[in-house]
Amino acid sequence: MEDRKIQVEMANAAEQAWKQRGSPAKRWVAVNNAFYKILLRETKRRRKTELLEIKQKTALLEIVTKQHKQGRVTDRSARYEKHLYARLHELKHPTKEPPPTQQQSLRMTEKSDMSSKALFRPFKGKNGQQWVNGIKRINGKKAKTQYGMEWRTNQKR
Repeated sequence: MEDRKIQVEMANAAEQAWKQRGSPAKRWVAVNNAFYKILLRETKRRRKTELLEIKQKTALLEIVTKQHKQGRVTDRSARYEKHLYARLHELKHPTKEPPPTQQQSLRMTEKSDMSSKALFRPFKGKNGQQWVNGIKRINGKKAKTQYGMEWRTNQKR
């Protein structure tokens, strides 16, 4: 569902299925069937490409484990073997990333607030006092308007 093309295709399929004749329940079933077909096709396509990667990673893992059995183990090869095992597990058992916990979401919010506070700091407070909004004349004397408040100048004309 993250691919934009798939989203557009699903929206079009839903629109086409909903235009069919019949009760809303039948149209709803038609929409769900269209979604099922699209998602099934995309899942098969993705699995086909992942199958190639699984075969490649498995072959690389066999080579690395043979080298380790022969006694040729380095820190780098051990890390690479661990990485291969993790990637193979991800490919064979795909799962969505779990939603953030309450603690993680609080941390994300605090982080966002800190960065936005620093971003908007130059636009607040003293920077609003750097200009006059307008000038008015009251009873023949100049009066300056700043922030909607007026004050009279002591100068005589």
